[in-house]
Amino acid sequence: MSSAAWEEAQFFHTRHELKWTKQEEVMRHARADYNRIQDPAGLISEEEPVFLLRAQDRYAAETVLLYSQNILADELATPEARALADRAYSWAQEMRVWGVRHGIKYPDMPDGA
Repeated sequence: MSSAAWEEAQFFHTRHELKWTKQEEVMRHARADYNRIQDPAGLISEEEPVFLLRAQDRYAAETVLLYSQNILADELATPEARALADRAYSWAQEMRVWGVRHGIKYPDMPDGA
């Protein structure tokens, strides 16, 4: 988002949620029902597809763990990427714990999503 467009976008804070008063760019999600999850700072391009995994998804933790392992297996991975791999590994463990405490389910796709 250009700085002019950023300045033009007006935000207000209500109940600890950032709400758009003008929506210039919208993150693209694989599921339409996740479109409410946005990037108010404009760091993710509106053309960039985004895929959200939730801890309740039976395959989410393993997917995040595999992502971490793929980074670590890459000889060309930067130190920043390796730090992200460490964080992804920890996040996968948190997702597993959450799933044990709250339950997991098979992925679904609500009608219209």
